[in-house]
Amino acid sequence: MDFLNESQTGQDINQNSFNGNAGPALPNSEEGDNTISSEAPSGVPAMPQASEAAVIPQTPQTPQIPPQTAAPVQQSSATIAVCQAAKKGIDARTAEIDAKSREKERQLTEAAQAYLKEQNKMREEKIKEVKAKHVKEQEVQEKQKPCSDENAVWVNVGKMVAFNKVNKYSKNTERMRSILGKLSQSGSG
Repeated sequence: MDFLNESQTGQDINQNSFNGNAGPALPNSEEGDNTISSEAPSGVPAMPQASEAAVIPQTPQTPQIPPQTAAPVQQSSATIAVCQAAKKGIDARTAEIDAKSREKERQLTEAAQAYLKEQNKMREEKIKEVKAKHVKEQEVQEKQKPCSDENAVWVNVGKMVAFNKVNKYSKNTERMRSILGKLSQSGSG
């Protein structure tokens, strides 16, 4: 199916699309005619249309105007002198503001460093105090540990008493050994 007439060139297509037409020129239409033909190309069934001819709206072309460059304005020497004086004044105020802000920044930095040193010193002192307190608490707990365990008393008694028979004429210590074993296991006093 051919959409283009064989006589139509690519330039004609570009102009038609630029002029606002939806596509290439339709067959059986002339240059100034904006109606769609009711005849269908060969091999394509004709579509029913509400009216005999429909009008294709055209968009108006916008004229292309080349951009114009403005000519530079000539300034008098008095105007130039006033502008330069204003620029010097602005530069002086800017330099003064910059110097003040640098001085303020330096003061804030020094104050922050002093505060940080003070906080670190206080933190180190607290850490030393807490460490010393923990060491003392640990020593006290280690001293109290053997006394707190009831079984430890009977274990210590068992260590001090010799349950071995020294000779064949000594009394039997088997009963005493079993009593201490039961006491150390049960934890009763």
